Amino acid sequence: MALSGVKPEDPKCNSPEILNGYIFVVDASATAYSIQASCSGGNVQSGGLVDLPLGINLSISAGPLMFKVIGSGTNISGEDTILTISQSVTSNSRTITVGPGGDIK
Repeated sequence: MALSGVKPEDPKCNSPEILNGYIFVVDASATAYSIQASCSGGNVQSGGLVDLPLGINLSISAGPLMFKVIGSGTNISGEDTILTISQSVTSNSRTITVGPGGDIK
């Protein structure tokens, strides 16, 4: 969504407001996440809270994580941000690494 630069239809983002990027936020429960448009007029929820399947948790090393518009990178300064997805029943987990330029590994 950040790469496309498309602003949501909302007074906080409508012209002359500027789209800064999209923010990925992990809910305090670690069982849901949301995406918000960050505009100069304020943040706008993009869709609703997305619940993860039962037994799946998500954590983020530093958040919230913003992907800036049109390939301008992220709000990460310094070390990469690590997202960890874990399954409580099996104790399996996987990590996703996001770098300052927006690269995902």
